[in-house]
Amino acid sequence: MEMTGSREVVLVVDVVRPEEKMLWHSLSALNLKPKILNVNQVPLKMTECPGEIALIRPVSMFKAVYAAAALEAGGCRCINSSFSILYAGDKILSLTTLMRHGLPVVESVIAMHPQAALQVLLSQKKPVIDKPPIGSWGRMVSLVKDSETAKMVVEHREAIPASQARIHIIQEYIDTGREDIRCFVVAGECLGCVKRIASDIEWRANVALGGRVEPLGEGVEELCELAIRAAGALKAFYAAVDILKPKGASTVLINEINGVPEFKAFQKATGIDVARALAEKVFEEFR
Repeated sequence: MEMTGSREVVLVVDVVRPEEKMLWHSLSALNLKPKILNVNQVPLKMTECPGEIALIRPVSMFKAVYAAAALEAGGCRCINSSFSILYAGDKILSLTTLMRHGLPVVESVIAMHPQAALQVLLSQKKPVIDKPPIGSWGRMVSLVKDSETAKMVVEHREAIPASQARIHIIQEYIDTGREDIRCFVVAGECLGCVKRIASDIEWRANVALGGRVEPLGEGVEELCELAIRAAGALKAFYAAVDILKPKGASTVLINEINGVPEFKAFQKATGIDVARALAEKVFEEFR
């Protein structure tokens, strides 16, 4: 790859994490000009674009969506776009979009009122999963094993001011042996997949909750194909796709898509330089 010229790439953040530092170095190594735009410190004018391409990386889903929308209005090419970040970040929007594209997802029921939520939770075979449409790192994802837990979950969520937190996605519990799969897609290519394994005191496999990560070296072709299709359905330039494989089953189900994904643990487990791969694809966008 010829590394000529120098173009500005705006790294849009609210917190600078290890991933953003890796992206900075990878972009710089390709003779691009990265610069930080911290949305907590700098107001965004919808008539201005501070660089040709903006990598949208805020931790806050809504800050990421709104930053991308504002910069797009000013003429920026945003990666990911506001559409992709919104539809990946809202689990109802992502699940319904994936279903419309014929992709396998976890069976879900949406309840928008506490009475409706209790109606589903009390009638469903236990255990079931209850989670809000917005959130990451496994936060507010509840394993409901009995009626008392169902009532406590609904009561707790009703006490949260954010209206999205009071919407319930109720799903069948998929026994995966406390594991899930994450595949990373960049520009229509699957970099690889990892297995995330829950800690001894958790049922959720999120790394933020102590889950460990192991590479999936073989037999990932079908998983990768599914992940590429999922990212494409949400028009995502890059994404992390979380997949569940029920114990004893040959089929898999898409659980979630991440439009501003962390990749430190994936990179460490696989040895795949995600930051470099993403930076190279960003470089190609200038051509």
